Amino acid sequence: MSTRSTTDAASRPEADPIARPTAEPAADTVAVVGSPLRRRVVVALALALLAAVATRALAAVALGPAAASFDPLGIVPLAATATVAALGAAAVYAAIGRVSDAPERTFLAVSAVVLAVSFVPVVAVGPSIPGATTVALVVLGLAHVLVAAGVVGGLTGRVA
Repeated sequence: MSTRSTTDAASRPEADPIARPTAEPAADTVAVVGSPLRRRVVVALALALLAAVATRALAAVALGPAAASFDPLGIVPLAATATVAALGAAAVYAAIGRVSDAPERTFLAVSAVVLAVSFVPVVAVGPSIPGATTVALVVLGLAHVLVAAGVVGGLTGRVA
């Protein structure tokens, strides 16, 4: 009978599968668990909110006092929408990272489709909103592009 305790075996690195060195993840993988993804989500959210503020400033310059009469270009709707977009994109990014062999490429493709679809309400419903003008709708469409660029850049690490 051996006098060696089980704690001795457990304390050795070769007995602990977590302690074994692993290969570095490929460049096209998503760090779903841990700080890299959290950091990217924070960066994406910050960039989305910055895009909302920039859009509001652009609306004030491009539309003057008329910007106040077009509700979708208010700071609260812009910031709320940018926040929802960033957090939704982060969830999609993490989900794609779990199931895809090429998560970055897949996320970029999904993001492009979502951006294209996001213009449908701007074109279909936008003109019927009180205070809508062509310039206001162009600025609103630009908000979609700016938020998408910040979110995608932040999540993929291409901006941070």
